[in-house]
Amino acid sequence: MSALLRELIERSGTAMVSIDERLGWEPGRLGALLDGPQGVSFEVLLEVLPTLDETPGDFFARLCGFHPESRGGSEDRLSRSDHRFEESRRVVKAAIARRLAWKQEQAAAK
Repeated sequence: MSALLRELIERSGTAMVSIDERLGWEPGRLGALLDGPQGVSFEVLLEVLPTLDETPGDFFARLCGFHPESRGGSEDRLSRSDHRFEESRRVVKAAIARRLAWKQEQAAAK
């Protein structure tokens, strides 16, 4: 997962420090997680993917060897799937925003 995430970050042209900033993390945290022995957790992955305009569905499709951008003849089936992935993405983004707000409240309370 970490290798694919790193590849997507490089392809996007987004600096890791910029992703750290968007997520309210300390500079260098994402790089440390990617380079660490355990890699990134599922929770971290779900936080980072929206910053890259990537859906979890597309990420895991790539991880399994399917490349979403090469859709071929099954466009109708995939467009229905895309709708579900987009809805999931909106839900994940909302959850991440709530979590970030909670983290900021916790930090302010300290």
